Amino acid sequence: MATEEGYRVSFVYEKGGQECVTQRKDFSIGETFAKALGSLSLDLASLKMAALLARKLVSYYSRNFEEHNRINERIWACLIAKYYGLGEAGKIRIKKYRLHIAGMELEFEHSAASLVMSNGIIIHDEYGVRKSTGAIGGKTVIDAGANVGVFSAYAALCGARKVYAFEPVKETFDVLVQNIKHNGLEASVIPLNAGLGERTEEAELHFDSAGDLGATFSCLGAGNPMPSGIG
Repeated sequence: MATEEGYRVSFVYEKGGQECVTQRKDFSIGETFAKALGSLSLDLASLKMAALLARKLVSYYSRNFEEHNRINERIWACLIAKYYGLGEAGKIRIKKYRLHIAGMELEFEHSAASLVMSNGIIIHDEYGVRKSTGAIGGKTVIDAGANVGVFSAYAALCGARKVYAFEPVKETFDVLVQNIKHNGLEASVIPLNAGLGERTEEAELHFDSAGDLGATFSCLGAGNPMPSGIG
């Protein structure tokens, strides 16, 4: 099966108090960036986009990652609005996106990080789930560091018997739970608001916002070995 063919993405967005859905069309992260950047001119919308890109670079190199993530979300809203011709990005709020691929339909809360993960894990099948017949069908899957649940949902819809999704960041875990509900996978995906390691211990989490792909933790002290098996 070709892993990049036959997929569609549609976005659920709010405009003027009404919920709308974009017409389904192929969506490419690279193409969207190129299209938006290639159309920059001296109009106000383009100047705003250029200013956001400049602030994104400044926030990254000054290591202000919380500001960097906020700007990233605004840039994505602008890119999607331009790609789909939705009008001024500041007047819409993108809520969710739906991915249609290989006979599956997946729905996720919208964020730049979630889109990036869907692009790699699902569209490009980076883990080889669709390339390998029966790779996870009927099996138990451990998703350690599940983030917002993109792979967990994908694995369940590809036939995993049970998926244990470990996500220690509470803000990210809350989005994970929502995404499980969006896809009707409460019976097969078990969300666990905890990290996964060799032993039980307390740790300090470092993250900027829900879905932060660079979240890390530092251990506060040694604990007891983890019990064998998962209930």
